[in-house]
Amino acid sequence: MTDPSQADIIHQERQGVPSWAIGVCLLSGLAMVGALVPLAIKAASKPHATSGLVVVAAVIVVGELMLVGFLAGLRTTVTRQMLTVTFGSLPLRLKLPIPDIEWCRAVTYTPLRDFGGWGIKYGRGGLKAWTGKGNLGLLVLLKDGRKYLIGSDDPETLAGAMRVAGAEVRPMADSLQEGLGQGV
Repeated sequence: MTDPSQADIIHQERQGVPSWAIGVCLLSGLAMVGALVPLAIKAASKPHATSGLVVVAAVIVVGELMLVGFLAGLRTTVTRQMLTVTFGSLPLRLKLPIPDIEWCRAVTYTPLRDFGGWGIKYGRGGLKAWTGKGNLGLLVLLKDGRKYLIGSDDPETLAGAMRVAGAEVRPMADSLQEGLGQGV
């Protein structure tokens, strides 16, 4: 039997993270493990030092789990009822009911200037971004005034799925400021 939630899916996409971010995560993981080796050697000669080693090992494990969660990227799903965005393999989820959406539009933005980079970030005017990589996304304005930018490798296809779901879709904007109606 088909899962009804799967049957309702109009569009689903995954936006990965930049390859340089994967490199940084791998190098930081190696650095953490490198920091653990001298502590392990020291702990072997001093039994009372093992509690410190356990704390350092726990910090490394938690840090690496967070990095792995980040590397899973951004998953966006559109159903007739909901736009859902999940960041990585972490339990971070944004759920926007379609009836609560005033309008949406595909936009080009500048990640560093507009949000200070990628990830879950805040921009000017309370705009919250959920992005993995690139400079394209879907700008979503809710009826209560909240604004979101959802990163997408193909925001026009995502906007088309939102139209099928019943959301008002405005024409693509060349910049975030234009998309928000603040000129170029």
